[in-house]
Amino acid sequence: MIGIVDYGFYIPKYRIKVDDVARQWGKCTDKVERSLRVTEKAVAGRDEDMVTMAFEASTMALAGHEGLKKISERYLSDQKRFRMQSSGFYIACRLARPVE
Repeated sequence: MIGIVDYGFYIPKYRIKVDDVARQWGKCTDKVERSLRVTEKAVAGRDEDMVTMAFEASTMALAGHEGLKKISERYLSDQKRFRMQSSGFYIACRLARPVE
């Protein structure tokens, strides 16, 4: 099958209140919350990096698609994690799927 067959997402469980950030910067909390239209924001945990979150989202996207033989690296990431290996390739290997 060619094309996007599913998608996944990952939202970190930790949150930071806009109020805390605004106070730290000496800004009016109400004005900041109104301008951003949010009261809190998801924040990655100490042990969560871009690859960890991408892996979790990829796992979710591939759930129920065991017959999927290959995935395309360019849809995972094009940012380099290691000198000789892109993040997308690393994630595909962890998912035990060959990369085109």
